[in-house]
Amino acid sequence: MAEREGSGVGRAVVWVASALAIAGIAAMVWMWRGGGVQLEPTAEARAPVEECSATISGATAMAPRLAPEIAAAFLSQNGYSIERNETVEGVRHIVGARGALRCSISIRASSSTQGLRDLGEGKTLIALSQRPITQRDIALLRAANAGDFAAERTQAEHVVAFDAYTVAVNAANPVRSITVDAVRDIALGVAPDWSSVGGDAAAFTLYTPIDGVGPEDYPNDLIQRPNPVWQDARLRARVLANESDAVAALARDPAGIGFISGAFVAGDPGVRALALAAGGPPQSPSADNVRAELYPLARRLFVYVRPNDMRSNTFVQRFVAFFSSPAAFDIIDKAGFVALRPESRMSRVAATLSGCRFGTAEYAALISATNGATRMPVELTFEPNTLRLDEEARHFVSENAETLRERLRTGGRIVLVGHTDYTGETAKNRALALRRALAARAAFERQGLFGIEVESAGEQCPSGDNDTPEGRLQNRRVEIWLKAQSAPG
Repeated sequence: MAEREGSGVGRAVVWVASALAIAGIAAMVWMWRGGGVQLEPTAEARAPVEECSATISGATAMAPRLAPEIAAAFLSQNGYSIERNETVEGVRHIVGARGALRCSISIRASSSTQGLRDLGEGKTLIALSQRPITQRDIALLRAANAGDFAAERTQAEHVVAFDAYTVAVNAANPVRSITVDAVRDIALGVAPDWSSVGGDAAAFTLYTPIDGVGPEDYPNDLIQRPNPVWQDARLRARVLANESDAVAALARDPAGIGFISGAFVAGDPGVRALALAAGGPPQSPSADNVRAELYPLARRLFVYVRPNDMRSNTFVQRFVAFFSSPAAFDIIDKAGFVALRPESRMSRVAATLSGCRFGTAEYAALISATNGATRMPVELTFEPNTLRLDEEARHFVSENAETLRERLRTGGRIVLVGHTDYTGETAKNRALALRRALAARAAFERQGLFGIEVESAGEQCPSGDNDTPEGRLQNRRVEIWLKAQSAPG
């Protein structure tokens, strides 16, 4: 019995020794093939992991130069080293590496309208736009289930820079300044030739990038007609793919005139921008004049994102926020645009009046009148072809006069801002909008409420689509803005 037990122990010892020997040999083989003992694969040994991937598309003024510089700086600030930065078949690809992690950003220049369309169709994460979103855009995005860009505009729309929209000419052109009215006549084909504005007797040749020929784009803000003549620009103007091409064409044509972002005109010896006069002395499109609101054709540049992405997508949140950082300010200024520095008064009001045509006389008056104010979520509208408030507006006045009177008693201020559609002449619309505000004030005064201020925004702040009867009716309105006692004037 004892002998059999001893034999069992011996066999067990032999079995354990054999197992250990086999395990040792296997371990040596594994270490030889793996280069040493490894508890887990290192980051370098793992396959690259795509931490983020984003497509950006839109405005030709922003996509070729500004957006790539912003994207590269954004990746660098977040710890990535740039391992790829190149353009392939018109698309800029920027890839950052952080150990085994990769972040890829692709940027496609198309147009503001196309960028917004891509956003709705899910083809892009961020849309670049050199104009405010329109009611038509909002309807298309809503139909595409991209979100309600009207109700959630603060989530979707982000002003990221200012741009001096220039009237550019060949460097040899003797004309140095021009009025906004003369520019309108040229765009409409009314002005005969360059001699009408102090130049040689040569016919105008118009140039513009493709992102400037839509009904909601400049120079339609100059033309201001129900059916903008500029929409036939393809038939009577040289429409180029982008700002760089338009600048190059102008540099070859002494009779040329172009509507181009100032960022692409500055520094090119073959072209220069004309100083513009809009009821006062001509102003050059310098950054200082844009900041001081002196140059009459300054505009805002936007990025648009889906509201849900702004709430839940970390990449979108950080990328949008980066535009408001000092690092981005330097990039924006260096690219020839004007950064949204917090000390700029324009920056503080840009979002408040996001639907307005930036750079107009009405806009300048409006930001002064509404500085520190909050707009009530109601619009007073009128019976067709009259200055008489419609039934709904009259009901609001009678129901809320006492509440608003209390605000005035406690030192607050009330400002009524009149608006029109853009049918007719700009100056007449400015006066009509003021008469609308006065008519609304008269309605409040009949309720015993006195001391209300009035202002006119004319046709410059559309809330509806000016190309439809319903939209034009929506634009004929009066807004109510409320100021607290301590609000600056």
